Amino acid sequence: MSLIMAIAHPWHWQIRALGQGPDYYFWATFRPDEADPLAALVAQHRPPDFLHHLAARPPHQTTRYAQYVDRRTHEKLQAQAKGEDIRVWLAATIEVCDHSLCVSNLLGGGDYGETPLLIKLAQTSELTWQHWRVSYGGDGYTGGDVAQGDDADSLLTYLDAANSADSKS
Repeated sequence: MSLIMAIAHPWHWQIRALGQGPDYYFWATFRPDEADPLAALVAQHRPPDFLHHLAARPPHQTTRYAQYVDRRTHEKLQAQAKGEDIRVWLAATIEVCDHSLCVSNLLGGGDYGETPLLIKLAQTSELTWQHWRVSYGGDGYTGGDVAQGDDADSLLTYLDAANSADSKS
């Protein structure tokens, strides 16, 4: 059985277990010369319910930038662009900013299926992980990190730890 099939929990399992939030973040950096393969792999392997958000503006002096949002958020953002007064409270995003990756779930919106993407990125030989971390926080909320590492193996170990925790209960 492949690791993708074995991991049944979302990447933010430990934040939920600790009762933290309300927003969940996964941050990762890769070698600076790997911005192109990172962008290509995320575009190819993003969850099927994530759409490219063309209205997103790249941060200042960013060479490579792409943002993907879950389908419901995309629909709300499109309505906002047309002038409708719609609030976006729950949202999931995947952002590639040069050689960095950020996955976020605002207000702990649920499992949007990003974990297989993270596993795919960890299992490819095209990327060299420099650092990753799982964090929580939000506007006006104290934040913190629940897990971090410096390579793909440590990420896979963290993701698999949720299954180990389940088997002990």
